[in-house]
Amino acid sequence: MSRELLLAALGVSKKNVPDVIVRSQAMAAGFGLHSADYTGLNPPLPAFQILIQNAVSAQAVVPTKAVGAAKARDVQRDLLWSAMKSECAGVQMLVDASPERGLSLIQNAGLVVVTRALYTKPLLALTLGTQPGVVSCNANVGLLVGAGTLKPNQKRFLSWQYTLDGKTYLSAGSSAGCKTVITGLPLLTLVGVRVCLTNMHETGAWSQVVTITTH
Repeated sequence: MSRELLLAALGVSKKNVPDVIVRSQAMAAGFGLHSADYTGLNPPLPAFQILIQNAVSAQAVVPTKAVGAAKARDVQRDLLWSAMKSECAGVQMLVDASPERGLSLIQNAGLVVVTRALYTKPLLALTLGTQPGVVSCNANVGLLVGAGTLKPNQKRFLSWQYTLDGKTYLSAGSSAGCKTVITGLPLLTLVGVRVCLTNMHETGAWSQVVTITTH
């Protein structure tokens, strides 16, 4: 299973100073227009605006080829860049706290939206084996530990059950690891599988049943 994760990004290269300045100006404008959403800026908006103006002024001297102009510009660029990264990280914290508003929070801040697929292993996944009547089972032990055990670092094993009618459950044995294989199943039959975790202190609840049709 996967879902889309929204990330705030600067979207410019540090070496391209004009682009850095344009991005920083867009950020400052967005923070000002939507000040209620960005109350915890670091640095605060007035200080950020001063850094922008310093970079603009330093960049304006570079075309004159004055001695040390490029180096002085780079100093101001680096200060601004650090502040931009800090502001971007702050916006990302807001996005993580309110993902339903993530897109607008990033765009209103003058930043670039980057999406990343976040893959989550399901609690229990079933796949058909290469041979008829065989089902391979793969459990997410981390989710089972979080849901049903008090001391996750103790020795543990998984118990497996399957059903052919949704009512009667048959044992499919136990395993020390997260995987097992159930064999000898009738062909073209809907099979339901569930799993639970046991450690030295307790046995967790059975998982929800996951189904698959054999071939």
